[in-house]
Amino acid sequence: MTETSSTSLPRTLGIFLFFAMASLVGGAVIGAVLVRWGLASGDGLLFSLIENHGGPTIVRRIQTLTAIALAPWLLKQIGWKGFSDLGWNTSKAEGLRSASEGYAAGLLCMGALCAIAFFFDARVYHVDDVASPWLKVASGFIITGIGVGILEELMARGVLFRSLARSTTPWLACLLTSILFSYVHFAEIEYPVVFEQGLPAVIRASLIGEFILENRSPLVLEFLNLAMLGTVFCRMVTLKGHIWLAVGFHASAVGMIKAISVLTNINYDVPRSPWIGHNSGFLDGILCLIFLGLLLGIVEFRIFRKGQDQQKEETSAEL
Repeated sequence: MTETSSTSLPRTLGIFLFFAMASLVGGAVIGAVLVRWGLASGDGLLFSLIENHGGPTIVRRIQTLTAIALAPWLLKQIGWKGFSDLGWNTSKAEGLRSASEGYAAGLLCMGALCAIAFFFDARVYHVDDVASPWLKVASGFIITGIGVGILEELMARGVLFRSLARSTTPWLACLLTSILFSYVHFAEIEYPVVFEQGLPAVIRASLIGEFILENRSPLVLEFLNLAMLGTVFCRMVTLKGHIWLAVGFHASAVGMIKAISVLTNINYDVPRSPWIGHNSGFLDGILCLIFLGLLLGIVEFRIFRKGQDQQKEETSAEL
């Protein structure tokens, strides 16, 4: 990934911003029109989908489909080279080694955060009404974790980050994709009543999404943690030249979050701690941000050492 001339930056940024806004706003408009039309009809397939899944989910799906429809244009503009350019090309041994390393790191980080939460009674062991909790935990690790890890890393880091890094700079590409990665986790309509208030209200609700809680407090810390997580993944790809280290960490982290959500619950008898947080991913806690910062520091140190080793090899070859 090399830097390009600054003349291409404005164009690339404009393309990226157009794609993001067209997907979010355009998708929200199309979704809102369909939901309002379906609700007005009172029956039929569209009404049934809205009744079963909810209007906000329909809008979310339409936004996703809009992004998928625009993706070929975006990828062509930013220099994606086709399916051979997914960021997974490496030897089987290296891919397995990197994925295992990332998986172990994810288990270690999430395990430490979970242990701290138990130590300070922020979370307690509590199985909700689940017939086979351990089966649900296993499926969380094997199906959800691995599936999310591979799919999200392929799209966010394997395709988008690597293509943007070639047409801009690695750090700018990292910033753009990490902010988008964090944002899309929140951009979802929270209250269905908004569909009674017209298109402007629907668009505003889809863009604000879950950033506003019932107590009107912004989810700044959780947004920062997700953006930091995206940054760590981007730098892992920069370090390795492929996505498998990031895939391993992502898969184990998602699996752990699933396990923690199934087997534990918030201890409401203990005051909420901004350090530990309360959600099952600890993304609403300061400690998570510190852990991710330390992990980013380790990755940056390895990138620095890798660069030094390459310089030594080049110097030795010249001599």
